[in-house]
Amino acid sequence: MERLNPVMMTALPAGLALIPLAIAGGDHGNEIQSPMAIVVLGGLLTAIREGQEGRGEGAGGREARQ
Repeated sequence: MERLNPVMMTALPAGLALIPLAIAGGDHGNEIQSPMAIVVLGGLLTAIREGQEGRGEGAGGREARQ
């Protein structure tokens, strides 16, 4: 849970900056950028969810602390 704050501090600004790019999918010349923005947003949301659940701590994570 202590890793959630740094993850949120980096993921939130990046996600907010990518939302307009992801929404503008039908614009001419945006055929590659919009799907890439959607994929990156999905990755950021996954990272936030993993941080909330306590996963993603690596081999020395919760099991090593118990």
